[in-house]
Amino acid sequence: MCLTCTVHGVHINYMKLEAWMTANRENQMSLARRLGVSHTTVSRWISRQTIPSPRMLGAIHRATDGQVTASDLIHEISIEEPGQAA
Repeated sequence: MCLTCTVHGVHINYMKLEAWMTANRENQMSLARRLGVSHTTVSRWISRQTIPSPRMLGAIHRATDGQVTASDLIHEISIEEPGQAA
């Protein structure tokens, strides 16, 4: 699943990591190997338990040929006010 739009003539592809993995038949273990992290780390990103480090954001961007951006991954993590329901 992919959301796309054109802004000022530039085609922008907003694709989240899990959707990219599904579309590219990539599992957590294989992506983890490519990025040099554990599959647990990838699982934590997908489940929104942690945010990838700035270095990993760049590595994910490169590994997905730019289809998953830092803003995609950071946007996946919702910032909630204390006391707000998840």
